[in-house]
Amino acid sequence: MSQYGNEDDATLGPFTRTVNALQKKLRCCGWEGGADYSKVDRAHWNTTLAKGQQRTVPDSCCPNAPNATWTQDCAVSPLNSTYYSSQGCRAMIETEFKTYQWVVIGVTIGVLAFQLLVIIMALVLVVHNVNNKYDMS
Repeated sequence: MSQYGNEDDATLGPFTRTVNALQKKLRCCGWEGGADYSKVDRAHWNTTLAKGQQRTVPDSCCPNAPNATWTQDCAVSPLNSTYYSSQGCRAMIETEFKTYQWVVIGVTIGVLAFQLLVIIMALVLVVHNVNNKYDMS
């Protein structure tokens, strides 16, 4: 299982960057909610800010904050901030999948139908070629 942590850490960086991008794009926080970050290994995720405050959620959970100061205030005390995205990402991802599921299904069926058509055409060409192979007229 992947862990959330420092973006500069070679082992945690790609996962952490992906989670942060997802949280910013979908305006969500954690899998079920921001409380998920209370379970993160603090040895990997540096939660201490310059003023000595402790972050309870990543900055990406506060995507609407107008500047860095408000983002840090939101990350320290998210429940007291209007910029905090309290919705968990699981619910947001499920909503996105439900929104686009018919498009994905339609494209999949279209690709499969095209592949079947190409296979049938290839078989017709092979059979036609075999039948005419020795015809010298």
